[in-house]
Amino acid sequence: MKLDFKGSNGYAEAELVSPSGFEGYEGQLHGGMTAALLDEVMAKAVSTRGEEAMTARLEIRYRSPIKNRKRLKLRGEMVGKRGRFCWTKGELIVEGEGVVAQAEGKYILKTR
Repeated sequence: MKLDFKGSNGYAEAELVSPSGFEGYEGQLHGGMTAALLDEVMAKAVSTRGEEAMTARLEIRYRSPIKNRKRLKLRGEMVGKRGRFCWTKGELIVEGEGVVAQAEGKYILKTR
């Protein structure tokens, strides 16, 4: 997704301006793009612990629409691990509006 992710120790974040080319309803970011952004930041959080993972389950809670050209902040955190699986949480924040989407994920860790 060509975002500049930063983070360590099970935590990742990135900032971007919501793109205008990925609309659902006119002038608003498509919900699928919101899901992809949250999935990506949560996977990056896993990678900060030296693991590679693939999405097994992704649950999104959409709190409000995201208008185009808004400054966004993504945050992801790895919150647990057992065997070949790990669990994550993520959030998407719009500057001046707060949290507009939240996610929880279950990931399958790549075996080495």
